[in-house]
Amino acid sequence: MIEVGFTPSIVGLIKAAAAYNGLFNGKEQETGIIQLELMLDKGFIDEDITSDYRTNFPKEFYSYEHFSEEDIEEPLDEDDCWSRRGILNQWDLFNKYLPVEKNVRIWVSETAESYCGFLWLCNYLECKNINVYILKCPDIVRGRQIIKRWEQLERKDLVNNIKNSVKLTETEISIHARRWEELIKENSLLRVLLGSEVISVNEDFYDFIIRKHLPNDEIKQKTLISNIFFSAPIPISNIWYMRRIDYLISQGEIVIVEDAYNQNERLLKKA
Repeated sequence: MIEVGFTPSIVGLIKAAAAYNGLFNGKEQETGIIQLELMLDKGFIDEDITSDYRTNFPKEFYSYEHFSEEDIEEPLDEDDCWSRRGILNQWDLFNKYLPVEKNVRIWVSETAESYCGFLWLCNYLECKNINVYILKCPDIVRGRQIIKRWEQLERKDLVNNIKNSVKLTETEISIHARRWEELIKENSLLRVLLGSEVISVNEDFYDFIIRKHLPNDEIKQKTLISNIFFSAPIPISNIWYMRRIDYLISQGEIVIVEDAYNQNERLLKKA
């Protein structure tokens, strides 16, 4: 069985559960755990995932959080799974194991990134005579919070739920594959999860949340983003909000009262 996750957090949990909790009934599974952090909920998707655009996308996206051009140009560790080389290495490993294992389990969280990865992989595997299993994160109640993302759980939760893996029929795989092809045709810059459906939206889709939480008084950018996550816990990166805040600044909707070397430390206010 090849285990596939779309973020470092879930892949790290799978490996930890395999090592310490007997996730795979005590069998060694380390080499069959693949991280494909492709971020297919963001950016254009009409190019192959091995293209320069798609393999460089995660690095360019994450680099936005650095504080200077020198930081951005700093080379990534070659082993980092979201560097271009890291992505290609993981993809090569996946295709190396595929003819041998013939079984793929896809770990899916309630996020657009995870669902997009799932749809894309169904499209890739559709005609390869491979058994495809999906393991969706169940709704788990912790206090007042309902957790729907594997990344927020513990090793024991993975062990307890692996029995809930569901094998997809050929028809189901085809349905998911066709949906991915529809998304490719739409080719928007952002895809979001509404219910259990991935839809294409404009990149300004979440801008209203920024506007809603921008007070009349001055506010630090990091406080603004923290307030957004606290009151509207949408599973999208803080970097996305950083990029959109910059856009709203360029459009004159937000004013920088006091700039800072660290972008999140700058003081902002409504125009």
